[in-house]
Amino acid sequence: MWADYYRIQIARDKSFFKIEKEFNNINDTIHNADLKPGSYYFRLAGINPLGLQGPYSSAIKFIVSNDKNNKVIYKAKIMTGNIRSMGKTKYMLVPADMTYSLTSEQKDVEKILYSINGSDYALFDPEKSLSFSSNGKYKLKYYAVDLVENKSSIKSALIHVDGIPPEVEIVFKGKTYSTGDILFIKKDTKISFNAKDNVSKITNIMVSFNDKDFVNYKRVDLNMEEHKTNTIKYYAVDEVGNKIPVVERKIVMDNSAPELEFSFEGPYVSHKKDVYILSGSTKIKAVFSDAILDKAQISKGKNKKFFYTVPFTIEEKKANIEIMVSDKLGNFQKKKFKVIKDD
Repeated sequence: MWADYYRIQIARDKSFFKIEKEFNNINDTIHNADLKPGSYYFRLAGINPLGLQGPYSSAIKFIVSNDKNNKVIYKAKIMTGNIRSMGKTKYMLVPADMTYSLTSEQKDVEKILYSINGSDYALFDPEKSLSFSSNGKYKLKYYAVDLVENKSSIKSALIHVDGIPPEVEIVFKGKTYSTGDILFIKKDTKISFNAKDNVSKITNIMVSFNDKDFVNYKRVDLNMEEHKTNTIKYYAVDEVGNKIPVVERKIVMDNSAPELEFSFEGPYVSHKKDVYILSGSTKIKAVFSDAILDKAQISKGKNKKFFYTVPFTIEEKKANIEIMVSDKLGNFQKKKFKVIKDD
């Protein structure tokens, strides 16, 4: 049986919990519903000539606007990162763990759709967020749609994801020598720090000296005591917050010559300063020490040979002896004396 009239209900919610308007015995267009601007739902049910009402239809959403042309255009926007230029192209430089939310300035937006690197447009879920799983460049396109299917213009953003920490190194300009995990340097050795990143700019190099607080590398005081093991810790941070793990170096400043002493094993007398008279069997012994000893040598005139702690004798009646020891940094010490053999 055909319906002669209709009952129409209007509500703000889809469940029609609170009815805003209800119209009975409608068989023509409603010209003035007297509704405030906003989004609504309506449903209708048919009434036959006997006055019996049928079931309600599905709820249908609509919007009331004061705009005579009903051409409300919505804008979508994206959370931004650091804006950088690569050639003529500007892009957002962001860390790998950054998430993105697509929002609109207007309240009555039905949905926002987006596309990544030319993919089909997908519906953005406001309960979730966008993210990029790997480093590299992405082109994001997006637009908004209102309740009456008006669409905003398509916006785009070029995003460069950088999740790689910078590289940092400590540089020594001068004489150095490394043994195990300890680096020996001379007092005049210059210490500097370099950092680089393939994408982002370096924002800071932080340094800690002997377990003090980390400070900018330009402010750190690296004043070292000689022969003390010093600890330098450092790391770098780029502009999107990527941070390299702390690097640690142990450093000893050594500006002293190796210790050197000599003695005689057997009869001898000191004749005068730096002149000694030895018996034929008396041996000369040199004792020296250094953490980074390089070499030791004895010279008798033009004859030189390397030796360590092995005592030695002289065959000549007279000999000018020079003993020299040096370390890996070039610190050295010499001792000269004259011996006369008396058999």
